Amino acid sequence: MVAAALALGLIQLGKTVHLNTTHPAAHLAGKLNGDVPGLHVSRIDPKVETQRYVDKIIVAKSPGLDAQERAVLLEGFRSPCTEKVAVFHAFPRNVCEGRRALVVLDTAPTGHSMLLMDASGASTANDAQGRRARKRARRHAADATARRRVHQVHSGDAA
Repeated sequence: MVAAALALGLIQLGKTVHLNTTHPAAHLAGKLNGDVPGLHVSRIDPKVETQRYVDKIIVAKSPGLDAQERAVLLEGFRSPCTEKVAVFHAFPRNVCEGRRALVVLDTAPTGHSMLLMDASGASTANDAQGRRARKRARRHAADATARRRVHQVHSGDAA
């Protein structure tokens, strides 16, 4: 209800709002969708997204697998984490749908919300770590190039 109140308050301020819900009950999508000008409501359906995610991984990974390896891959999808990963993968796609609007996210009760935020924080931290690693690699490459030039000058190899 907080997400809906926030979305409606933003609309009253003249904003366009994309309200996205990951809540399994999907009560917002049923109650508000199409009824409020300036509000677009969408839902990430965990069951649909889990199947989409599993299908995508199977198409990408299974062609090179034998029957036993494929069975191991499929067994891994039985983890409860698979649904959370699938919802997390669907989130950016749904946010992009609201590109020209403020995005308000309605999530399921606290445990689900915390997992989603934790996953997004981990992803952000991983992205930042990757950027730092690439920056260090460029710096080391530049340093190595500078050392080679200095060596060439001292050894008389420079043109």
